[in-house]
Order: sequence, then C-alpha cells, then structure tokens
Amino acid sequence: GLPVTPYRISLLDIDYCCVKAPMFSFTRLRGADPTLGVEMSSTGEVACFGDDPYEAFLQSLLATGFKLPQKGGTVILSIASENFRREFAESALSLCKMGYKVVGTPGTAEFYQDNYSLDIGRVTKPTDKDDVANCPETGAPSGLTEIKKG
Repeated sequence: GLPVTPYRISLLDIDYCCVKAPMFSFTRLRGADPTLGVEMSSTGEVACFGDDPYEAFLQSLLATGFKLPQKGGTVILSIASENFRREFAESALSLCKMGYKVVGTPGTAEFYQDNYSLDIGRVTKPTDKDDVANCPETGAPSGLTEIKKG
C-alpha cells in the first residue's frame, strides 16, 4: 500500500455526540427472562450519533426497537427506593407536563403526591400475568418504569 500521513484530530473539534446502547433480543432467546437485572447481557449493540447527548441517546433507544409512549398515553411508575423516587422526580414532573397520564403503584403515587404535589393516579401491581383488573381506565399503559430494590 501507499504511505499514509496520520491526521491529528482533537476531540474538542468534534461537534457531535455518539451513544452506544445494548440491544436485548428476547424474542430470539427462547425461555429468556425479559426482566433485566444487574447482570444484564445483551445480544448486540447499536451506536448512534446526535447533535447532543440527548439526541444521540434517543436515537440509540429508537434503534434498539424501543417504542416511545404515544402523546396522551398512560405511563405507570413503580419505584421501590425513596432515593430512586427523588432522583426520578424531575422526570415524573416532565412526563405530566408533556401530557402523559401518570399513574403509580400505591407507595410511588403517595410519595409523589406528598412530596411534589404531583396528581397521579394509583394502580396496584398485578399478582399474575392474567390480572388486568387494576389497569388504568384509559386502557393499557403505553410506558412502564419499574425500579426494583437492591
């Protein structure tokens, strides 16, 4: 081959951001438990570019097949730890401001009502996969956030 002169580049000169996200192919893994834990192992990954970290992150979620909740849809929050609830508070407020109907399991709903005056509905956790009696009146949830203990 021909000799090549290296091109020196400073990372400060790059005007875009890149995010790499894991891809979990539960449909391809028969018998796989779709509940992710600390020992998550992905079957692939995607890398996406954006003008800022937020755009790159959103692009990476969409590239992995993540579906954004529809405007006006219902989002259920179930967050076990008070520290995680405080950490997620700004996002919960943003979801309400964006027009989503936000509901929470009893402890989560009470926390946001008492500490942030957030008017969210209450739902109970289903006891099994066939228990849908306590779903929000607006229909099936279009997004779910559950942060487990430990």
